[in-house]
Amino acid sequence: MRLTQAEYDTLQALYKQSFYRERSVYLRRVLLRKEVLMKYKDESAGEILAALLRIKNELNLVGNNFNLAVRVLHTLSQIAEFRNWFLQHQNLPQTILKKLEECMPN
Repeated sequence: MRLTQAEYDTLQALYKQSFYRERSVYLRRVLLRKEVLMKYKDESAGEILAALLRIKNELNLVGNNFNLAVRVLHTLSQIAEFRNWFLQHQNLPQTILKKLEECMPN
């Protein structure tokens, strides 16, 4: 089968967008008017994946900071003054939440 360069380039471009690994399989399906499977790139999925990757990176940074803070807290737990302060104020978050709930309208 003879093709002009423009026809060959068009077929080659369409073949590269197809699902098939071999050009001969793609061409047979086109010539016999069978269903041709094409690759489809979903742009919105790419955007979602990029956003998820950014979130993953941010969570890694937060996790690293959290681990560092826990390490520092473990060293501070050896200091008696810090331990006493912590024991006196360990219920503070629950107290704040309780006060906020009291202030919220039903």
